[in-house]
Amino acid sequence: MEIIYEQEGQEKYVIGSVIPGVPFVLIGKSNYAAWGITNNLVDTSDLYLEEFDGKGNYLVDGKWIKMKVVEELIKVIGHDDIVL
Repeated sequence: MEIIYEQEGQEKYVIGSVIPGVPFVLIGKSNYAAWGITNNLVDTSDLYLEEFDGKGNYLVDGKWIKMKVVEELIKVIGHDDIVL
């Protein structure tokens, strides 16, 4: 499917595949870039199961390591600051 549209006097050109009802081209190219499905299927997360002893330590390679606690101050306009 080829799509040509005009926005604020500038002609835009896109060609590619769409699914009816989806408001953008899933696989395609324009004058500036090309894209495909693989860019939407990236594994960007890992899952870790951590063990804590309830005393501020966590287990790594069979050894208990003391946790480092860092407090962050979040400034909020018009409200009290928040400490996390």
